Amino acid sequence: MLPGSRAAGFGEKQRWKHQEEDEMSKRRVKEKTGKVKEGLGWATGDRQVEAEGHLEHRKAEEGEEDVRLDEREVKAEERRVRRSHGDMD
Repeated sequence: MLPGSRAAGFGEKQRWKHQEEDEMSKRRVKEKTGKVKEGLGWATGDRQVEAEGHLEHRKAEEGEEDVRLDEREVKAEERRVRRSHGDMD
């Protein structure tokens, strides 16, 4: 097929569609991983793990590529989680 042909354009659209689907799948995996980590932290009473999972889930949900966490944001989220569970005054 010639590059300028109609069929070549269709193939290009399909490739872009598959790339978008792959990116959405990766984001969903990151979202689910964060949610599982959050639940594990909740179940074990490990508030830091729960906070990390919540942050990872939220970042993935917002579409951030890099879900690596800063220690300060984890500590702030951990305080919020502890307050929500009544662990802190």
